[in-house]
Amino acid sequence: MVLVLPMLLVALGCRHVPGDEGTSRQISHLDGLTEQKLVNRFGVPKTTKEFPMSEARSVFRVKLQTHYPLPKYGAVPIRELTWELPHDGLLTVWTQRSGTTWRAFESTTYTKWTVF
Repeated sequence: MVLVLPMLLVALGCRHVPGDEGTSRQISHLDGLTEQKLVNRFGVPKTTKEFPMSEARSVFRVKLQTHYPLPKYGAVPIRELTWELPHDGLLTVWTQRSGTTWRAFESTTYTKWTVF
């Protein structure tokens, strides 16, 4: 019965694998760092995406609206950089343009099994 339970949870729409808290957390000490400093610290990101704030409506990106409420800031350009971390972790940092430099303003860590 114990071995069947994890399979049932997945079948019923569990949002994370057993042992994963299914949570994400912000790393506030990254706020304000330039993209270059982030690359120096974590290496080249696995993925980089750029989009207008109006596309930040998914559960994964919804907290960006605390910085740029929609629809007022829909045209603001955002960059999303994601790195792989040890032990199947991921780090995503969102940056905003400040003059000619992109600076971190929000971040989250999570496991590769977390579903948003």
